[in-house]
Amino acid sequence: IETCRSMVALMDYDHSGKLGFDEFQALWNNLREWKGVFKKYDTDQSGSFNSYELRQAFSATGFRLSNAVFRCLVMRFANQAGNIEFDDFVLCAVRLKSIYDFFNAHKSKDTFKSAGDGGKAEFGLDEFVQNGIYS
Repeated sequence: IETCRSMVALMDYDHSGKLGFDEFQALWNNLREWKGVFKKYDTDQSGSFNSYELRQAFSATGFRLSNAVFRCLVMRFANQAGNIEFDDFVLCAVRLKSIYDFFNAHKSKDTFKSAGDGGKAEFGLDEFVQNGIYS
């Protein structure tokens, strides 16, 4: 159920607690993409990702993650065997998309001056907490 709540929060642009048609359509498109990525990169067809498959899947969906962030995601979303099931992959993708969207909405104009980092963003503590809690 947590995945469902996060999916609604991700696309609930007007913070109404529910999805309008356009919001639902965007969510549906994301789900279709993530399902396709999961099927494609679950190369051993185990129904879950190992860390190698997960890294490839994130790259395919446009998430460029540092090793430190990647390790955090694996620690947070993997089961005891170190694998990530489809539901957890979707929850992880939803959270990442939410964080990236929030960051990009607050990105500074001089964002890419230092090579290698993702730039800088400006937002207040209240905005940051709201995004973190609602997603």
